[in-house]
Amino acid sequence: MQDKSPESLPIVRATEAFNLSNFVLAEKILNKVLINASGNAIANHLMGSIHAKKGDFNNALPYFKIALDANLGKCSYWL
Repeated sequence: MQDKSPESLPIVRATEAFNLSNFVLAEKILNKVLINASGNAIANHLMGSIHAKKGDFNNALPYFKIALDANLGKCSYWL
């Protein structure tokens, strides 16, 4: 079941932007999320995915590490 809380709406919007390859918008939304919730596993994983899609693997890795550390049980965070 998808989280419908107001806090999840920016993540949903960022995911939609990511899926449309609008990385600029997704990154802008996620930067705002991460200001208030730097340990958010979903936001960090998505931010890492954006950097990886752009070929910027050095910047992707810290985001993936935070996502993995925040939620070790989430298989999709494992590279």
